[in-house]
Amino acid sequence: MKQTGNQIIKNIRDSWFKDHVATVTGFDGITIIKWRNPKCFQYHMEYILRDHNLFISGDIGSAVYNLTWQAKLGSFKNINVGYFTEKLACSERDKYDYDDFEEGTKRFINEHFYDDMKEHKEELEEIKQELSDPSYYGEFGPFEAWLRAEEVSSKIELDGELGECYSREVRSLNAVFYAYLIGLQMIEEQILDKG
Repeated sequence: MKQTGNQIIKNIRDSWFKDHVATVTGFDGITIIKWRNPKCFQYHMEYILRDHNLFISGDIGSAVYNLTWQAKLGSFKNINVGYFTEKLACSERDKYDYDDFEEGTKRFINEHFYDDMKEHKEELEEIKQELSDPSYYGEFGPFEAWLRAEEVSSKIELDGELGECYSREVRSLNAVFYAYLIGLQMIEEQILDKG
């Protein structure tokens, strides 16, 4: 079952970064932050803030963000993960997980079509049957999941709004993108809220 954003945030704060400590160094307009648990290297990260750019590397991946605000401590406190992720320029990690594709598709079909659109009933039953066949679903990555989503949307002729809704239902933001922001917010809490 897909975790909610709040569950992901709680897990990252209480488990991933529970005992992390920030070490901040600054010089020549650059801030370098090492974020790690002093007793182990699990989930360690390094943030580099310069002008409107944020560079992240470490145990959970690497990413570059082009921000519309000055990258400095104190500027991430009230940012939500959706807005923050819009600023992502590149990452070695896939942005979305499709681990809930099968159940997400079934939820979407039941919620949006069975009550209101009886003319699609045959196509929807066919899709549900296909998704129930383990050989159809199998193991696949984001591109294959996107192809399956396109296949479903073409069979039931989704308009733009329903297509977006479907897309949100079958995918979830990879937890590392939550962690990149949560790490910064926890660092701000440690460093700025001390005094």
